[in-house]
Amino acid sequence: MIDLNDGRVRELTSRGFRLAGHAYLTPKGLKFSYVAKHEGDGRVVQGWSRGGTAEDALNDLATRAGLESSDSN
Repeated sequence: MIDLNDGRVRELTSRGFRLAGHAYLTPKGLKFSYVAKHEGDGRVVQGWSRGGTAEDALNDLATRAGLESSDSN
């Protein structure tokens, strides 16, 4: 579920974050989230799909984590 070649994933890990991806089955279908925890200071950032795809959740995480762009390249 986590693409190690994704630019957002590489950027977050290079900044000291560990990442986890989750899929939740709800009565309305699948929902996704990504969680990034900073190894140094314990900060936690989470992104949600809001009814969309895992890609939407990763974009939300990238935005909340303050990456300049949520592009995967």
